[in-house]
Amino acid sequence: MRVTLQPDPDPTISHTPATGLHSAFPLLVAIAGDECTTPTVHIAEALAAKRGAAPSLLYVMELTPVATMDGGIGTAVLTQMLLDPAQHAKDEQSLRVSCHVDTGVPATWPFTLELGNAASAIVTHAQAMHAQLIIMGLHHHGTIDHVLAEDTARNVIATGTTPVLVARSKLVALPETIVVAMDFSIASVRAARLARQILADRGTLHLVFVETIEADMVNESEQGRRLIESQGVEMAFQQVRTILDPAPGMTIVSVKRYGNPIDELKAVCAEVQPDVLAIGSQRHTFLKQLFVGTVTKAMLSDGRWSMLVTPPAAR
Repeated sequence: MRVTLQPDPDPTISHTPATGLHSAFPLLVAIAGDECTTPTVHIAEALAAKRGAAPSLLYVMELTPVATMDGGIGTAVLTQMLLDPAQHAKDEQSLRVSCHVDTGVPATWPFTLELGNAASAIVTHAQAMHAQLIIMGLHHHGTIDHVLAEDTARNVIATGTTPVLVARSKLVALPETIVVAMDFSIASVRAARLARQILADRGTLHLVFVETIEADMVNESEQGRRLIESQGVEMAFQQVRTILDPAPGMTIVSVKRYGNPIDELKAVCAEVQPDVLAIGSQRHTFLKQLFVGTVTKAMLSDGRWSMLVTPPAAR
């Protein structure tokens, strides 16, 4: 069985050199509420130093309107406060301190403070600045803030057109190990390419393909079919390696598993303990978009690994 991977029609990825992202590529560090900012800032610094990123910070203050004594709503008052130049500058400086971007190189990054829906503001801002990557941070699993931040991340992934790196607290540098969920679609190849571009110089990519198969189907004839298909999968793996064009010192490992994709992907991640799990999001119906894809949602909710999610290619 011959497997031929089709060229990526997305110009933002297909015209990017395999050795790195575009020079001075726009990078958005998005912060909403009380999210964990340490990993996002450190990763942005590393991407700026090693991959030529040009980071900008966006802080979204998401508020629920509250009735005031005179019958108005509190949000309108706060909006007026943000529109006041002196108050806005004071708020910005306070947030720079709390987000740890008030000294060193991060202090020079553009900083935008907005009031409104977090996911919508992040998506709109990323599109306006033509960001090639959004970095968001999440707290440890199990807190209310984590649930709210995770919901924001899911909405950004579902509605945006920019790749998103959801950074957990342990990710404070370029990832040394990345697991990429592969089905050899254009979406998964795009995820692998971007993963290769943010990988540390001597890092390791684990390309994981999971074939769904019933356990009771494993007999002699089934084993023969697997052998034939495995030759096609190995050819596909080889094509992906060629596309990725690994630099000296970079390692690419091919992994083929059988079973439930979510269970097997979790098992591989538990064994490898990657710094990042990369998944290529595919175009779905509106209903499926609400769930951000079964695998993506399940792995994001699991909470053990940082995730890189690339959006569907443009139509």
